[in-house]
Amino acid sequence: MRKFIVIFVILIFAMLAAENVYVVNSNSQTLSQIDLAEQQVENSFAILGQTPGSAPNKIALTQQFAYVVITYENTLEKINLNTGQKVASIYLEDSSYPNDIEIVGNYGYVTGNNSYKLYKVDLETEEMVGSLEVGKAPQGMAVYNDFLYVANTGFDISTYEYDPGTVSVIELDDFTVYKTIETSLNPCEFAVVGNKLHLVCTGNYVDVPGNIEIIDPVEKEVEYTLELGGCPQAIASNGNKAFIGNAWPAGIYIYDTQNLEVLSTPAENDILGGNSLAAQNGILASVDAKDYVENSEIYFYDVDSLELLQQYEVGVGASDVKFGLSAVSNEEIPTPLVQSLSNYPNPFNPETKISFSLSQASQVGITIFNTKGQKIKQLYSGNLASGAHNLIWNGTDNIGNAVASGVYFYRLRTKQGTVSRKMLLVK
Repeated sequence: MRKFIVIFVILIFAMLAAENVYVVNSNSQTLSQIDLAEQQVENSFAILGQTPGSAPNKIALTQQFAYVVITYENTLEKINLNTGQKVASIYLEDSSYPNDIEIVGNYGYVTGNNSYKLYKVDLETEEMVGSLEVGKAPQGMAVYNDFLYVANTGFDISTYEYDPGTVSVIELDDFTVYKTIETSLNPCEFAVVGNKLHLVCTGNYVDVPGNIEIIDPVEKEVEYTLELGGCPQAIASNGNKAFIGNAWPAGIYIYDTQNLEVLSTPAENDILGGNSLAAQNGILASVDAKDYVENSEIYFYDVDSLELLQQYEVGVGASDVKFGLSAVSNEEIPTPLVQSLSNYPNPFNPETKISFSLSQASQVGITIFNTKGQKIKQLYSGNLASGAHNLIWNGTDNIGNAVASGVYFYRLRTKQGTVSRKMLLVK
């Protein structure tokens, strides 16, 4: 039996051979890199922050870089995943105390827990290019279609109490607040599960227990509340199950994401940790930050059997864990969805034809912007078949007013990303 378990573990982690796991150690101010296939951990893969007590917090990954939020330095650090070297430190705003980051295309979106703002960072130019007021003390985020959902905890640092929680729904095309959703107390983290958003609401740690709220991204409303209890703070899902990390005491709740029934509580399972969670390829990673003085532990479980597969000691005060993105071979690179995109004539007056070709059917949005990034007109939004398509822009905005001469951009958004081109209106 023991031999079978060993072989099973080897096979499971062979599936992750092209991947590493990264852990942010807030107190140690390091980034741990764990090679699951080789069963090796490097706890000082990268040094985070410039000064002691800078509190590295959350992390987001691309195939080449890690982006780590440094809370008390008000920065976003860019780390090369091949070398562990710091590439850039991107400043946000004084006393913003950034908390979390979500990457969408070429942009990183960072919540300012103390400034009550959302920051937009151009990851290519490595600079903050915009900010937007959201709710009080924002933390976690999730992306669904063309919208970013921001959890506003409502925490008031002057009173140490919580205002009613909200979620700010951000329209990514024009970086504006589309809608505000009222939630239970202290919403903090999301998971996208199927065609729904699952939102963790922690409660107030005293007399208001936590729960999970299910948000319909079509109506952009809470459609169901799962009363969980405890102080939930972290979430990860493999699709059929959701794993919820409890803040205090540590432990894991498990619920069925289809019928929304609680399957197991911390008292009913042996899963350790829960300070931060991640799930991928049938593996659950669970962080136990312990007392924030001794080294943290990270445990890897099979999501179906809940059997412990591996465990590692990482740095002190582990605050976030993420699975790395698999390297993509040439054979695995998907065919570009947008085959061509151009407009004619260019320069133009009074109208121009925007032509593009799709390799397969897709949800499509075509938007006109000015040089300030302001949305001028939503030219099209809907489903299109594969093949060639043409649209006419007549130089007017959304309400039919003629726009001034100058440079404009048209952006084609598909499920694979965005492509933009420049055009010149001359009158």
